[in-house]
Amino acid sequence: MLITLNVTSQIKSGTVSYGVTVIENKDSKLDELMLSMNANYLTITKEFEFTLTFNSKESFFLKTEKLYSDEDASKMGILKIGFHGNILQKNDSLYKETSLERIGNFIVKKEILKGWVISAETKFIDQYKCYKATNEIVVINPKGTFKHPVTAWFCPQIPFAFGPNGFGALPGLILELQTKDAVFGTKKIILSNDTIVLKTKLKNYKAITDQEIEKLIEKKHEEFMNEKE
Repeated sequence: MLITLNVTSQIKSGTVSYGVTVIENKDSKLDELMLSMNANYLTITKEFEFTLTFNSKESFFLKTEKLYSDEDASKMGILKIGFHGNILQKNDSLYKETSLERIGNFIVKKEILKGWVISAETKFIDQYKCYKATNEIVVINPKGTFKHPVTAWFCPQIPFAFGPNGFGALPGLILELQTKDAVFGTKKIILSNDTIVLKTKLKNYKAITDQEIEKLIEKKHEEFMNEKE
């Protein structure tokens, strides 16, 4: 225990590489439509690579830029897993690069998801002992209110409240994250006794709140429906 605490106290920053696996929902009409358009979108995500760089104050999550075996399928895969752009996490807020067709490019500020329920269930990811935490994402749209489960496996041995795709707020780094559509899993962990200065920056998009962009999307949807009439 003393050795573990001593090692943990020396960690000041680090980098984690994540891969991702799609969760297929055979009952989803959207999944059925996407499969009919390009069946490769389910497997193309195996080529995706993400990196989370962090220090004690902030983290930056980004997708590695590369050429894919099927570029059209890769765009569908990104949509499926819910990655909308690079993410800066600072304090209790997220700053997300978001590009919406016919609406514009924005840096969306929103609060990080909290209220995790931590269980005694554990498992090892690499050599790190991780604990299970569960939560839910509430989505409200014209069709109703929907609650989607989220499961995180976090490591108290790496005491940084960050994780993939904008999730965090746990007493340890998230090494595996499962949403309703995808599983982000750790491929490589590099920890440092020195503080890494995050050099990657968000794009110079217009800043907007989560509530403001929801209103823009709702307005654009109303305009689209009026055009159809």
